[in-house]
Amino acid sequence: MQKNKLAMCKRIFKDFQAKKLVDDKNFLVIDWKNKNGSGEYSIRYTLDIEKGNFIVTGDVGYCIASWYNHLTPDNLCKFLNNIGYFKEKINCWTESYTYRYKDIKDDLFVLKNDLLNDTDFSEEEIDEDIEEILSMAEYIEKGMASYPDLIDIYTKYYSDWWDSGFSTLGRRISDRIYLWAAGFQMAWKQLSENINK
Repeated sequence: MQKNKLAMCKRIFKDFQAKKLVDDKNFLVIDWKNKNGSGEYSIRYTLDIEKGNFIVTGDVGYCIASWYNHLTPDNLCKFLNNIGYFKEKINCWTESYTYRYKDIKDDLFVLKNDLLNDTDFSEEEIDEDIEEILSMAEYIEKGMASYPDLIDIYTKYYSDWWDSGFSTLGRRISDRIYLWAAGFQMAWKQLSENINK
């Protein structure tokens, strides 16, 4: 897990306490919430140990991830260190990606260099189209590929724009996945340390 994402999670969860609701050979259910009783960022983790299903619900959204075989909490903690691997195991989830204006702008800056090298369009024309894209980007939350006016601009540069940088403009993995992963690791560590005392 990226250090900056882990630091963010530790800051958010610094006053959180884990509570086991169910703990037997088949299931583990943990509530992870602030000691002050606030529901903000609270998460319930359900681990089907036998089948390898990991279900997350709560204030940070939901996900269902499947490993399809026996999965202990200790092994799950190890797997959650690799966010890409965890993401591949998720079958469904709340908001998998975000599309923030700053990220769209950053991606367009990189894409501009490709357009200057790969096409015959002038820098001025490319800049005008980038400004047009950015003017629409302020209102887009679910991706930059589903708006006809944008597709017209993309097609101008690449007829197969869906295979270019235009198809993923501004797309970033949602911070939710980091909160789910780090939260479970912190909760399980806290519970394990309490057992060993």
